[in-house]
Amino acid sequence: MLAHWTSELGYKLGLIDMGGPCNKGSFADLENFCSYSQFYIASDLPNGGFMLDDWTVDKIDSTNPDIQYHRLFSDSSNLREVLIGRIDLVQRLYGYARQNMVDSKISQANYL
Repeated sequence: MLAHWTSELGYKLGLIDMGGPCNKGSFADLENFCSYSQFYIASDLPNGGFMLDDWTVDKIDSTNPDIQYHRLFSDSSNLREVLIGRIDLVQRLYGYARQNMVDSKISQANYL
């Protein structure tokens, strides 16, 4: 599918975002997906399984990339800068769950 669409478009996709699924930063996935996009967001660790130390709707909304993409794109038109901002949002979410992740011994990661 990706080979077809990038061929039809005549250029690579801007982004493939696998930041939610677990263990999608393996070398096999990088080899499969990166040839079709300029940027790839993934993790080499299981994602999820943690709770915020002090859960609030504001914390969830302020760290949700789907909700924040409009703000990220209004701050910059450079895709790389926007995606770094998207990773920063997830890092902030991890910070809100720091004690829970330490207590549960859960590691998290997202990379661009």
